[in-house]
Amino acid sequence: MTQRFGEVSQEISSQIEGLPLTDVEDLVKVFLSFKSWADLESWLEEHLN
Repeated sequence: MTQRFGEVSQEISSQIEGLPLTDVEDLVKVFLSFKSWADLESWLEEHLN
């Protein structure tokens, strides 16, 4: 993530660490399609709520 978008915020890091394994697997599949941190944040909002 840091190679693509730069430093990961503590908030995003904590959210990812709290995901169930199945959601982490889903995130790995879609991550390369993200254009910005905003895409990741939107994805996390959908999967954390």
